Amino acid sequence: MAEDGHHRPGEDHISGLPDDLLHLILLRLGSTRVAARTSVLSRRWRRVWTHLPRLDLFNEEPPPRLFLDYVDAAL
Repeated sequence: MAEDGHHRPGEDHISGLPDDLLHLILLRLGSTRVAARTSVLSRRWRRVWTHLPRLDLFNEEPPPRLFLDYVDAAL
């Protein structure tokens, strides 16, 4: 969003939101994997998920041997 409060040409309304608000939206998705997938939406979204204040890697407890592989893949 431009400093005057108006959207720039070609910018969608969600991408124009401040990073802090985008982080709150991404956290509500429930997993870091899903949040990372938002990076395909636009250049603006490519790194937004990497600044999340919390990483949620699992909905359930994984088998121990898969944990490191899963974390490597997620990051």
